[in-house]
Amino acid sequence: MRSLRPRPLRLFCASTLAAVVAATLLAATPLSASAHSRTAAGAFRVGTTGASWQDDPALAYLTTSWQLEYATCAKLLNYPDAEAPEGSRLRPEIAAAMPTVSEDGLTYTFQIRNDYAFSPPASGVVTAQSMKFTFERTLSHDMASPASQFFTNIVGEVEYNNGQAPEITGIVAQGDTLTIHLIQPQGEFLTLLAMPFTCAVPTTLPPDEQFAPIPSAGPYYISTYTIDQHLTALRNPNYHGPRPQRFDSLEYDFNLNQDVLIDQVIAGDLDYAPGGRRDDIIDQYGPDSPAAAHGLQQWFPYPVNCVGYMPLNTERPTFANLNMRLAVNYAVDRTAYADAAGRYLAAPFDQYLPPGMPGYEDIDVYPAHPDLERARNLAHWHPGDPRRPITVYYRNSSAIYLAQYEIVRQNLEDIGFDVTGVGWPGGEIYHRLGIRGEPFDLSVSTGWCSDYQDPWDWIFLYDGTTIHDGEGNLNYSYFNDPVFNERMHAATALIGDERYDAFRDIEHDLVRDAAPSASVRTYNDADFFSQRIGCQLYGASPYSAADLINLCLRPEITTDDSVVYEPDGVAHVPVRFSSEMDNAITVDYATADGTAHAGDDYVATSGTLTFAPHERLKTVEVTINSDGVAEPDETFLLNLSNQSSGTMVDPQAVVTITGQPPPPPPPPPPPPPTPPPPPPPPPPPPPAVRCVVPRVIGMTLRRAKSRIRAKHCSLGRVRRARSRRVGRVIAQTPRPGAVRARGTMVKLVIGRR
Repeated sequence: MRSLRPRPLRLFCASTLAAVVAATLLAATPLSASAHSRTAAGAFRVGTTGASWQDDPALAYLTTSWQLEYATCAKLLNYPDAEAPEGSRLRPEIAAAMPTVSEDGLTYTFQIRNDYAFSPPASGVVTAQSMKFTFERTLSHDMASPASQFFTNIVGEVEYNNGQAPEITGIVAQGDTLTIHLIQPQGEFLTLLAMPFTCAVPTTLPPDEQFAPIPSAGPYYISTYTIDQHLTALRNPNYHGPRPQRFDSLEYDFNLNQDVLIDQVIAGDLDYAPGGRRDDIIDQYGPDSPAAAHGLQQWFPYPVNCVGYMPLNTERPTFANLNMRLAVNYAVDRTAYADAAGRYLAAPFDQYLPPGMPGYEDIDVYPAHPDLERARNLAHWHPGDPRRPITVYYRNSSAIYLAQYEIVRQNLEDIGFDVTGVGWPGGEIYHRLGIRGEPFDLSVSTGWCSDYQDPWDWIFLYDGTTIHDGEGNLNYSYFNDPVFNERMHAATALIGDERYDAFRDIEHDLVRDAAPSASVRTYNDADFFSQRIGCQLYGASPYSAADLINLCLRPEITTDDSVVYEPDGVAHVPVRFSSEMDNAITVDYATADGTAHAGDDYVATSGTLTFAPHERLKTVEVTINSDGVAEPDETFLLNLSNQSSGTMVDPQAVVTITGQPPPPPPPPPPPPPTPPPPPPPPPPPPPAVRCVVPRVIGMTLRRAKSRIRAKHCSLGRVRRARSRRVGRVIAQTPRPGAVRARGTMVKLVIGRR
């Protein structure tokens, strides 16, 4: 899996496992509520720039391989092909229902269905025994699977993996019942069971690495594989589950040139370029392109299961203060920080659980742009106050990291910090952050990625009981709050939706009320599809990338449920296309009875809609028979079928006939008040005060000085000259009556003996 740091592989030990599980899970809804489609659409063609990868489910451990295995595998539990939150919540697949869990949380009992059949070249259906074999093949010593780190809590797994036992004694298959015994309670155990390592395989599959064919029980199976050249996954003809099989095959070509690959997708020779990125295709086919406005977007950015955050070291004086931690959260410019990563490579983000993670709920706490006034008030600092010293660790191994540091440095200076930056190359910063007592206050360009879809894999980063002296800490904030610690540990004992809801509440309170770190960005990847491909769905599984199973041919054809008031006499049912197509497309429609009956309640209708080129909406009108008799609401169906092109995504509308009149429309808003008359224009400013030089000849100096000031002038140089008029003004400059600027100096000559 992708990660932002060389993170250690997490083992499950007593200090991080749950307490006693007191509840038993109830049966859950099916994996998918809609019938799957087998409309032939030919091959779905994928091109990649990289080498091929391990495709044996026991060994595959990359996002790209897990994306394919989400299309080929069937597991005890799986994630629905749906948007989050539904798509992030586990549902039974091979299991007939969610497991029964013992009161002590140590025993999980699954009933296995009998209708999940293996693909060629195998035969037969998945059984409890084949699931036990799947675990033991994956976890055998000789297979050396990375899965072993996640299942050490199963009784007997360690001994089996070490070659000291012939079987995993904690996994028992008996008839259609599979029982798994744990050493200690483990609330995230069901999440681990949904990793592709547990993809059901037949007992005939050899216990060493396989390449092709690899029989599986999902919608597709890997049929041929030439390493570093080509892989083909064919539709499983024995699959009768609810997930779609819209393409005949999934075809992969490896080691292609990036520009050639993108050009082939534009030309329609390939359908999919994972990670395809080039500025010209973003402009032409991205979210803000003209193509997107016409329902023909081809380039799709999406968040992966990673979050960029800035840990605030609460063991140092500055961020031991809650208000200072909040101040940083309000001061950081998340938009600029995300933009520094590159176009569409990040998005501003302020929470600890990533989008799509069970328990994530957007609460929009902190701003995308700095709120300096609030931040300064929290920090009790305003311009002119003394600055506080702060040490910031940052990564100096790329221009992006340096740009992000400069953004944060300026943000911190704006709220009164005197920043000392310490740069570290590569992943060395994580080693330094993990050393308790390391002299940092805050770290920039750090992040976390999860291996599996459980909120505890994120929230444990703030578990104070994990802090220890020396190296290897992962709680880089060194946040240790007894109340939060207790809540976290209690939540780890929970299972299913109750678990997710508990972690949701903890995360909300951490973000809002404790702020041990400042989340700043998501990490985004992108996909580029040919114009013919629609139904892009992200977040339907923990593997981030597009759900291959859900992809379809454009246009996506849908209709909507509607309600009609019986006396109105006509139901108007919309039929929509997702995209403007260049060719005309026909769609058949026909009504069918529900609780309402044709002839009595409505007039049966059928026909064909013809969408002209670039047309995206038409309406089917159905006549309603109004008898004026009060009766309960009744329903009938409008079914779409037999499209000449595209994919039926929602082909059925439920039309409700009601005798209750629709509520009256809300009254129109009152007219805006008449604006007050404009205020009178302000009076003209008074004329500027000027110096009007007075006549002071013949006056004493004292009287002349007073007279000059009264006329808004000022006394200038005074000289004395012999004169019979001793003590009197005998000459002045400027001349009397001259108008000068206010304060002009008037020079005088005074008579003397």
